[in-house]
Amino acid sequence: MMNQATDGLVSNKRRDALKAMGAAGAATVVGSTGAAAAGPTAVIDADPLPLEAGESFTLDASNSEGDIQSYEWYRRNWEYSQSFSDSPSATGKTFTDSYTDSPFGFKLVVTDSNGNTDEEILNVNVRPQGSITPTPVIDTPNPNNERHSFSGRFSTTPRGDIRSYEWNFYNAAYHDSFESEPDYTGPDWSIALASGNTWKIRLRVTNTDGRTAEKVITYET
Repeated sequence: MMNQATDGLVSNKRRDALKAMGAAGAATVVGSTGAAAAGPTAVIDADPLPLEAGESFTLDASNSEGDIQSYEWYRRNWEYSQSFSDSPSATGKTFTDSYTDSPFGFKLVVTDSNGNTDEEILNVNVRPQGSITPTPVIDTPNPNNERHSFSGRFSTTPRGDIRSYEWNFYNAAYHDSFESEPDYTGPDWSIALASGNTWKIRLRVTNTDGRTAEKVITYET
């Protein structure tokens, strides 16, 4: 059994290493799911991940391998049950639904033309609505430099990519708020700042899902 963990997701794959031998006629092996060695291979692809409550979530078995005749999907809410239901929640290559912010398990069972089966289990921690946002990171320069170069390239997002970077700054001796429009855009910017001052620097990032987050730092020159 192989376990693979990622952020908010655990994929538990049951395969027997001797399936290839069975397919080549070298052996007849029953895997951990009870499938014959040359039987099908169940594969779950999921989108989007990580997942928020209320979002439409699609499970896709199209990359499963073998002469597959049926696809059965089972699910459970880990807060209420430690076992899957006896009857499938859905059938077919794809399965789409939305969920509350709870830990859910999904099991795909595939059956081939010879009655052999295989399964894959996917556990997904559904996050609260609005919680999947980018993380802005401001890389600051040496304050003794003549010019001060700031970078937001180390900003991250759990889904998609960073689409835009917006920068604002002000001298705290004369102002107490940022302008509504960005002073600079792009992952990097450089400016000459007068020494002996306290500056407020803000980076606002937006990802390809349209989610926005910002970070404000105090910078002394």
